[in-house]
Amino acid sequence: ITTADTEQGIDAMHALSASESSGASLTLNAPQNPGTYYYGACADAVPDESDTANNCSAGLPVAVAEPVSDPPDLVVSASVDNGTPDAGGEFELTATVRNVGDGASAATMLHYYKSSDATISAADIRLGTHSVDALDASGMSTGSIARKVPTSAGTDYYGACVDAVPNESDTTNNCSAAVAVTPQSLGPPDLVVGVTAGSDISGLRPGHSLTVNARVTNVGDGPSALTTLRYYWSTDDTITTSDTEEATDSVSVLPTNGSSAASAELTAPSEPGTHYFGACVDAVPDESDTTNNCSPALAATVNPSRPPDLGIWAMSSHCSTHWYGEDAELRGRVSNWGETRSPPSTRRFYLHSGNPSAKVQVATREVKSLAKRFTEPWWEGSQHDVVEVPVPTTLGRYTQIQCVDVVDGETNTGNNCASKFAFDVVNVTHMGNLDLTVPEGCPLEAKFCLNTDLLGHWQPGGLVRFNLNGSAILSTKKKDDRICATASVNVGSNSMQVDVVSLTEEMLCPPSGRLDVQASNAASASWHIPIGSSTTSNLKVSVGAQGTCPGEI
Repeated sequence: ITTADTEQGIDAMHALSASESSGASLTLNAPQNPGTYYYGACADAVPDESDTANNCSAGLPVAVAEPVSDPPDLVVSASVDNGTPDAGGEFELTATVRNVGDGASAATMLHYYKSSDATISAADIRLGTHSVDALDASGMSTGSIARKVPTSAGTDYYGACVDAVPNESDTTNNCSAAVAVTPQSLGPPDLVVGVTAGSDISGLRPGHSLTVNARVTNVGDGPSALTTLRYYWSTDDTITTSDTEEATDSVSVLPTNGSSAASAELTAPSEPGTHYFGACVDAVPDESDTTNNCSPALAATVNPSRPPDLGIWAMSSHCSTHWYGEDAELRGRVSNWGETRSPPSTRRFYLHSGNPSAKVQVATREVKSLAKRFTEPWWEGSQHDVVEVPVPTTLGRYTQIQCVDVVDGETNTGNNCASKFAFDVVNVTHMGNLDLTVPEGCPLEAKFCLNTDLLGHWQPGGLVRFNLNGSAILSTKKKDDRICATASVNVGSNSMQVDVVSLTEEMLCPPSGRLDVQASNAASASWHIPIGSSTTSNLKVSVGAQGTCPGEI
């Protein structure tokens, strides 16, 4: 490459610092004659340049092939289904690509255009694009798009162009002839509005949310332009644009008899009484009648605001029967049934054994500020509490009372307290202890049996509980005269305790029975215990000699 070769184009180059570079590019047409050509570039020398012999690049070879003997040739035709559609309506633009050449064409793209003159070119307004598959000679491909008819008067032109494909013999016919579309003016538009309420409006609260459904209809003879719908509250039964605007919605272009639905959330006024709401649509150009652009008024009644109203509900206890010395669990929910948020309060838990006036407070919980009724999510208007309290020392049936302290402004205090059965406190008789020794290396099970055949007058509903090494292995109502449980025992010493419970404060006879323990040998102990007292029988059970393990039971 030298400056004596055929110059193809130039680019300006800015000043370059030491080690700096600058790039440029150029698009060229291949020569008409087949053969190999070489392309490169030379930079003009600059003042004081140290070496100008390297100012030209090496040549890049470009091979120009022989012309294709059977080239493709794509042509496009276009049509519309209605050249004089109604203004604001729709029409369909269809284009067909045909390969009129002698060879197959590659896949390409078809583009739809709108023009202000009768010549379609790629410089016009592009409306859409479709892909065109590869076409054999005489093959064709058709596509179409739907278009909105302009509302303005005048003729527009539509057509399509297909991108040229490799080796195409003629690219001057790749755009279709123009198709004229002239909208027909029908007359002026006329917009009217109607509204409905999305729910009951006869008893709104101040600040209550209300859904308003609106519909704008064009009852005129011509299409309407884009416009805006506005929602209002009014103090009288006539809705005008002078009323209090609450929300807006956009309204699309509407053909004759076309309509547009919309909705908005309005907030009820703070003043009680009868208020009116409705909607008005902004006038559009050339509208024939603008006196009907506001809807009729709908009357809504706003009632005085209700204060907060705290109430107790969903009370329960975890168990209906408790052994003396246990903890009891009390549950319940406090809710705000009023129409305004409640300030924080305190919730109090009480127990009594038949005389509400002698109730004893056993726990309290702080109550957060609760949202008004029907707030989403619902739990923002309520609070669930669970408390554990010691079981009273006196046997009998206990009722719980839960109360929430009255807050400022609360007028309904009749539901601030609620009462419900909590649990029975039953008597417990203890029998134990067992000392069962297991040698090292001898893990096994022991069988524990309680024989209650001597309890002829003991209630069948009584409870029996076995504890081994501090964990319950059996807790059941007495059904049979012999109750057994099998459990794994530890190497070394094991502690066993049996509890016997009566569901009434008195038994006809003091409880008596026998406890049997069986491992590799057996031991037993009997008892006869006054109600409410305990006894201890130390049962020594040897499980094999040291280092010798017995077989399984």
